[in-house]
Parts: sequence; C-alpha cells; structure tokens
Amino acid sequence: MAGAMVDHVMDPAGDVVLTLEWPTAGSSASSNTDNSATHSTCSPDDSEESESPGSPDPKAPDPVEAKHNVEAAHNVEQQPEASEPPIRLFSTFRLSSRHLMLASTVFEADLISGWQAGNGSNNSDLHISVRGFHPQALEIVLDAIHGQYRRIPKAIGLETLLGVATIVHHYGVHEPLQLLAPIWIDHLSEELPQNMESKKLVLQWILILWVFNDADRFTQVTQVAMRYAVGELKNKALIPIPPQMLDAMNQRRKEMIEKIFVNFHALKDDFIHNTKGCSIACSTLQLGVLVRTMFMLMLLGNTSEQCFGFFSAADIIQTIESIEWPDFCEKGEERYARFREVHVCPHNETTFRSECEALVEEIERRMTGLDLGDFVSSALAL
Repeated sequence: MAGAMVDHVMDPAGDVVLTLEWPTAGSSASSNTDNSATHSTCSPDDSEESESPGSPDPKAPDPVEAKHNVEAAHNVEQQPEASEPPIRLFSTFRLSSRHLMLASTVFEADLISGWQAGNGSNNSDLHISVRGFHPQALEIVLDAIHGQYRRIPKAIGLETLLGVATIVHHYGVHEPLQLLAPIWIDHLSEELPQNMESKKLVLQWILILWVFNDADRFTQVTQVAMRYAVGELKNKALIPIPPQMLDAMNQRRKEMIEKIFVNFHALKDDFIHNTKGCSIACSTLQLGVLVRTMFMLMLLGNTSEQCFGFFSAADIIQTIESIEWPDFCEKGEERYARFREVHVCPHNETTFRSECEALVEEIERRMTGLDLGDFVSSALAL
C-alpha cells in the first residue's frame, strides 16, 4: 500500500483511494448528470466538472450533518482572471476494494477495469475518481458500505438525502442504506410537496421514494404530480428517474382530458339535436350551462391536445364543482303558478349534472398516484 494521505478513512488498511471532484460557488457548473466514475490518478485537470441532481449547493450547507462536512480541499490552481478555469475542490477517501465489490457490481466493474489497466499494481493503491456527487452524501454512503454506521447522522437535510438517493441509484447500493433511509424520510415527511409550485422538487421526491422503496409516500407524491401538473410532465432537471414513470402519469392525464373533451362535445351535440333532456326547455337550459362550462375549460375551438396544456386535473374538478345549476319550473295553469314545482329530469335520463358527477368520480379514481410495485424491480436492479 502506498499509504497516501487522504481526507476520509473508511478502512485504514484499504487498498483503494477514491477522489471526488466537486464544484465550488465560483465554478460555472453545468446541468448534466454525469456521475460516472473514471479510472485515473486524481488530477484537477482531468475533466470538466458538472452538477448532478444530487450535487451540493455551496451557499446552503446542511447543519444537521456538520460532522460530515468535507474538509478544505487542495490542488486549487490560481490563474489570471481573464482565463480563469472553473475552481474545483477535491475530497479523498481510503476504501476497501473488498467492501466495495461486495456492495456494488458497478464498483466491482470499476475496480476490475482499473486493475486491468495496470492501476494499483505492485501493492500500490488503486486510484479512481468520480465527479458530480454530493460530498456529504458520498461520505455517508461509503461509511454505510464499510459498516461505519456510528459515523452516520440519524437525520439529514433534503439536499443530502437527494444526494444519497442519487448515489444509491447509480451504484445500486440499496442494502447498506435500507434501515437508515426510512428514518431520514420520516424526519423530512413534513417537507413532502403538496402542490406543483416546484416541479423539480416533486421529481426529486419521486426519485428518493422510488430508490428507497417507500410505496405509500411514492403514491402520495405521484398523486400530487398527476392532480396539479399543467401540461406535460418533463424531466428538464435530468433527475435519474425512469422515463416510464413520467409516461404513465402523462398518459393518465391525457386520457382524462380526452374523455372530458369527447364526452362534453358529444353531449353538446345531443342537446342541440334534442336527443338528450326530457324536453326542449330542459335540453336548452342544460346546453347553456354546458357551453358556458366548456368555454371556461377552453374546450371550444381547441383540440384535446391543446386543452392538455391549459388546466390541471385539480383545476378541472374545481371548475366542474363550482358550476351553478339554474332551476326552472314546469309550465302550468296561471292560477297554480305559485305552486309550480321545480323541474327534475327522470332518473334514467342522462343530464349534464349527472355526466359531471361521473367525470369527477373518475378523475378522482384515476388521479390516485402510481403504484410503486410497477417500478420497484427496476429500482432494485440498478
């Protein structure tokens, strides 16, 4: 063993030195999610830095895990301001190849590739480098892999939890963290999103709950996305969640909009041609309410594809439930006018009101969130 100085020692007799490169506030981090490990002797000029969904925000340190703060790094090269490159910091970890290979097939492949390339031969350390990971999160994951659970905090912030989930997802090291993750998530349960004010936050929570197999909260957060999203859900932040999750949520919402569009237009034609409603007065009155509702939902003069980008499922439910239903009385003899009864359609007659009630029930039923069981196998296979 070379016995090189490192920042963090997970195994004093370890034969692997992992170097994490991470950006500082002065760097212009990209939005890529390049978390792949490279096999080389650590150098600040090896590659251009990038920022992943689990990378740190230097302006917002997490006080809960202060003991895991990455110490001041080294190898920062100063150059003239005119051509100053992105500033990079480094953290180094002494690790056991045996622990890494037992925990992760990804680590195993990385180490074997490094040895085959001649790195780490003649009893020297094998050097590997990674970039873009959250420093505190990486330290937590490596501590767990090496059984150093006393070093790991019982509560961490959302940013660090997201970083841990990203690393667990990338390396497939679910087992070492399976007992700690529920504790962390419970601690942050009040921060679960209740609306779509931040699409990125919703997708981040979907990743966390999917990676750590929290079925109930996964359904809860995907329900928020399906009920409150307007237009197509897109993963612009490149958060590493399966595309089929977004596809499933978008498909359900598109089907819901399509059904409302088709049913309302068909009902409008029926009222116009007097094939629905128990009388001309009845169908005319319902037609007016229907057209006004379609106008409010922008269903007139637009395609169902266009309508998909106008309202969320929650908006549609609120609009339908706020409809004012005017009453009218049956025509009768003048002397009995004060005793006229409000018109009520027969029970077997399809009315706009009954159609709306059925649609709201179906929207509520279909917007209940995704079932984690449909995606769990792919998460655990990573």
